[in-house]
Amino acid sequence: MQETKIRKFKAIRRISSYYLTKFKKLYTVECRRWAPGRKPENSRNLIRRNILNNTARQKIEQDHVQCQSPQTIPADSKFLIDSGGDLNLIKLSSMRDEVIVYDHTVYELKGITDNFVTTLGSVTIELQIGGEKRRVEFQVVKSDFPVPNEGILGKISLACCVSADFEMTHGVAVQMRRKFGNLTQLRRLQKKNQQGIYYESHGVARLSHVSWELVISLDVQLLISKYHVIMAHYQATTTICEKMKNRLGNVEIEEICSLFIQRFSRATLPYLNEIEANHISIMLAMNNDDNRIRRGLGQTFRRMANVLYGLCSKIDVEFIINQITELNRSKVPSKSNIPEKIRFLQAEVNHSTQQLELQQQKVEQNLQYLQAQANLNIQNLNKLAFRTKVLEQSLLFELVLSKYAYETQNLISIINSALDGKIPTSVFTPQHIIKELLEIKVDLPIGNTFPVEVNIESLNEILRISEKNIFFKDNYLIYVIEISLITSEEYSIYHPIPLPIPHSEQTIFLVDPEIDYLGVSRDNENFVALDNVKWEECITLKPYKVCRGNQHVQHCAESDVCVVSLLVNNQFNPDHCKLVQTNSWIYYTQREVSTITCTNPTENSKIEIEGVGRITIPPF
Repeated sequence: MQETKIRKFKAIRRISSYYLTKFKKLYTVECRRWAPGRKPENSRNLIRRNILNNTARQKIEQDHVQCQSPQTIPADSKFLIDSGGDLNLIKLSSMRDEVIVYDHTVYELKGITDNFVTTLGSVTIELQIGGEKRRVEFQVVKSDFPVPNEGILGKISLACCVSADFEMTHGVAVQMRRKFGNLTQLRRLQKKNQQGIYYESHGVARLSHVSWELVISLDVQLLISKYHVIMAHYQATTTICEKMKNRLGNVEIEEICSLFIQRFSRATLPYLNEIEANHISIMLAMNNDDNRIRRGLGQTFRRMANVLYGLCSKIDVEFIINQITELNRSKVPSKSNIPEKIRFLQAEVNHSTQQLELQQQKVEQNLQYLQAQANLNIQNLNKLAFRTKVLEQSLLFELVLSKYAYETQNLISIINSALDGKIPTSVFTPQHIIKELLEIKVDLPIGNTFPVEVNIESLNEILRISEKNIFFKDNYLIYVIEISLITSEEYSIYHPIPLPIPHSEQTIFLVDPEIDYLGVSRDNENFVALDNVKWEECITLKPYKVCRGNQHVQHCAESDVCVVSLLVNNQFNPDHCKLVQTNSWIYYTQREVSTITCTNPTENSKIEIEGVGRITIPPF
């Protein structure tokens, strides 16, 4: 009976009935109720409350809290809650490769396991818990550390984690405590900080040593030449009418020819004037010296081709023109030059060109019929058929020239887009470009691939990171799209920052990093060094950056660069970091006094050092 009363007035709700035998911990929650505006009753009337049913259910589940961080694997991580713990722990396998662990301070833990377990070092990770972001310092443990999920949150209490999710109604306060106290034993091990370098992570990069060019050619003169053919047909039709009027002297024939000329002057001539004006605009745009000077090209290349966009000085224009000419003769739409890593394509101003050719053929057929009729006598002439053909010819001229006027106007917009480095869909559709890129992908060199997957959704990204050059040569408007190919190896990029090491009240030591940005491969076998300019030129993609150019890849094991040895080899005293040609070392210690014991000489000696300074071992 007594036990029942205790349970009634002092009910304690466990967050989970799961007992952590390995950790020898049990969590309990006390919930006190009091009237709003009043202090708790002296009787400490405790009530039972199921935390998993409140608004924090999505955050806390089975003694865990859900967090988001771009530095963990996975990004949505779970951590065990230990409100009374002294440390935050995270497994090594739960962190991304580019996160650096600093081993200046490590701990020995006991209580979770029977023996002492040494942590690997510390790391600071940005966690988002609910709607709040905070930087949390963790001690890193091995991947096989006996803890569920990604690790333990000890220093961040449950109240801090879910304070934004609890509704403090009816005066309910939640307090978490540990029933058995802190059983985990900690022993702090302080290491000497001899690096003096902080490696600031800048994500992942992939290198691009080679590229593939996609060359699209557009024959600008094709429309203009066809326009001149149409005008020749018009002149021939007019000549036939004049010949028949003079030879036959028939009033009806004269009326038919006059009607043809009137319709042409009234309906067709405006299109003719528009085509002429568009043609002049095209030639002015193609031969505008201001465009070439604005692009900053040298005089030599400007004599070779008119550059509309980009810097084309490294392009072999004559080679490209010869390949385009061969492509036109072969009557195929595209071909690849694998040794040169170039694919050539032919484009049309508009896909209605075939319709224009059909209508133009009809004009030629009518012209042949009229020429045959012009040689007949008036008695053998079918006046009705002649009248029909002449009127049909007039309508065809109007239709064809109106379409040519539209095409020349479209050509002007294409050239204006070229001046801005854009490829209009009227020249080349996205589906066609994707098809050609997939053809290129088959011929890519081994070990290289496109920066992103080739599909419609990624086409804008591919064109954004590609280098585009557009120029005009021999009546061809030529687009050269240089697509960077990336290697399969990824590099974690770090920016070495020298840490000030105090020497006295007015002096400090700084280690010269020698490298602006350091890229280390995932297996720590290779590295690349980038200066500030090259790093700024790297192109940003969503998962990584692409660094173009012939970056010199070096082996870490053979490197004599100090910052590489400190990061990759994790040496306390790399040979490359010593003072050259002297029996001296620069040292830095924490507040504790360090002792150096020399055992090689005939007699042992001990030298105690503290702070920062230079030590010289005297000869024995």
